[in-house]
Amino acid sequence: MGGGTLMWVTLGRCIAAGIRAVAGTLPEPPPAPPAPVDGAAPSPVARSDPGPPPAADESPEVVTRLVRIAGSIVAPTTLLSALLIFFGASHAGFFYRYFGVNSTVLGLGTQDYLMSSVQGLFVPLAVVAGVGLLVLWGLPPLRARWEAAGSPPGPAWW
Repeated sequence: MGGGTLMWVTLGRCIAAGIRAVAGTLPEPPPAPPAPVDGAAPSPVARSDPGPPPAADESPEVVTRLVRIAGSIVAPTTLLSALLIFFGASHAGFFYRYFGVNSTVLGLGTQDYLMSSVQGLFVPLAVVAGVGLLVLWGLPPLRARWEAAGSPPGPAWW
């Protein structure tokens, strides 16, 4: 396997582990009520009066909302952690391979990979930030030039 292929396989494994971790946090759906047998009397549970509403803490809407809020926090955190571990493992592997050392022999842990991911992501993040600043600085003059030329207005977010 080449170095590039190994990186993609590692990334896939990290993301799959994150998805399994998120899926394990979701509650299981409640079991379906048993279906009545033909000709049998209706069960005492099935009645026309549903009874008092459940308490606010036990309401399915509240539980569903809490699960969605937790999922909206856990899922991005898991994905970010998986990406940081992937980039850390890739950086450590390339760094130690340069010196002729197999990085798996060193027994690096998750914290080591997270710390080395900062070194591996500094240049890409600096490039993205630089491009973002150039866009922010260059967009108003371009917009003024387009409006002066009489071109049609841009999207609503301009």
